[in-house]
Amino acid sequence: MNFKKMMLALGTLASFGLVACGSDSSSSGPESDRSSSSAEHIVLPESNGDSLITVSSFKAAYATATSLKFTGSIAAVLSIDTTTVIDSVQFKLGNESGYASSSDFSFTQLTESVPMLSIGSVLNPTLDISSMAECGSFTVYLIVYGHNNDLKLVAKDSTVFTRSASQCATEESSSSVAASEDPELTSWEVTLSTVVTEANAVDLDSKTTYLSTDLVANAADIDLYLARESRAAVLYTNAAIEDGNVVDASMIAEETRSGFDYVSFNDPCHVSDFRYDSNALTISASDFELVTSYVVITSKFNAATGEGFFVVLPHSPMTAGTDVSIELTILGAY
Repeated sequence: MNFKKMMLALGTLASFGLVACGSDSSSSGPESDRSSSSAEHIVLPESNGDSLITVSSFKAAYATATSLKFTGSIAAVLSIDTTTVIDSVQFKLGNESGYASSSDFSFTQLTESVPMLSIGSVLNPTLDISSMAECGSFTVYLIVYGHNNDLKLVAKDSTVFTRSASQCATEESSSSVAASEDPELTSWEVTLSTVVTEANAVDLDSKTTYLSTDLVANAADIDLYLARESRAAVLYTNAAIEDGNVVDASMIAEETRSGFDYVSFNDPCHVSDFRYDSNALTISASDFELVTSYVVITSKFNAATGEGFFVVLPHSPMTAGTDVSIELTILGAY
């Protein structure tokens, strides 16, 4: 069976709709809603012949603090008697109440019908949530349109991600709260290493460490892990764990107020002693010389209790052969 040639052109759309063109036999899906608002309910088309188009491992994960990436694959079922192809793909974003949410997607646009495609490596879609005002759980709906010799086909799938309250602030965030609700932070220390037999990752909430071989299985609990890149130590949050599929990942940003380092800090101290820019929250940190303290926000963040708020004071990384290690002083509301 001869399949049509796949052509790709880079495009950025306000709504996440991929429309096939250049084929007389293609049946394109409906136009994406470009003006979705929270006042409109999500409306999805009825499935039709969806067993002839399969969606596998459709997942969302944070690429940065303000953007998500999507992975998975779509394939038409092969048959000797008929040719099934994918004509277009559409995405819709909804909140936990079932209403549409405004969105800003970018992707590599599909321009012709194809028998299969990789969502992550070929389309490379991302969702920019930097201007999103809502928090909570969101559902990304994937709608695939296709056809064969006899039918116009519609298949659907969905994935969920969570935007925590700590990610909704748009101005520089002070962790300060009322004096009666200013949680006390105490310190402890942990050493992370890239040596396979030593602790490589840590759950800051429970003070639990993990080996590098345990990253994927414990991705939802891990807050930080250590990697070596270009002979330098890099701390990553669980958002960077490949195949971890973390929907409410921890984030890290430079701490901008206290001036503390691992040699000189108040123990105990309080959440109000620290400040960070919520727009600077990201998934990695690598400057352990000029930056003396970082703030980590986990999925359990609660400003009133201090839960899920941590200050990380990095020591100087150590190198041994091809491995690196780093000692961290952690301040948290334990």
